Amino acid sequence: MSKKKPIIVTGYKGFDKNMQCRGMQYEVGKAYEEPETSICHKGMHFCEDPWDVLSYYPLGDGNRYAKVIAENPSEERHRDSKRVTSKLAIVAEIDISGWVKAAISFLFKKVEWSTGEACARYAARLAPSGYAAQLASPGHP
Repeated sequence: MSKKKPIIVTGYKGFDKNMQCRGMQYEVGKAYEEPETSICHKGMHFCEDPWDVLSYYPLGDGNRYAKVIAENPSEERHRDSKRVTSKLAIVAEIDISGWVKAAISFLFKKVEWSTGEACARYAARLAPSGYAAQLASPGHP
């Protein structure tokens, strides 16, 4: 019988100024395990979307952020991209510029890019002219 290949998910985690989260001390380059998981209650939490981390650890107050790798995280998510896992590795601490790069990269991965004449001609545009939808339009029917 072959062992099931683990599901690996990259994400982001916030910490207080001491690199602690919910009383647990973390360190870059180390992996951690928890015996039980329950979203928002037990286990180690992280967000797939860097923007969501700010809901839990806002910018300022010395809060710190890291790129993490989770093994077999929950399919269940909180109200955002927050997930829980029993195995979490802290890959690298990221400063604000690293966080911004991660947030932009995550956003661009979610956007569906397409090219072609139809896309260029009929796509929504910011403040277009003519009868097309306009930014701050006066409300024509």
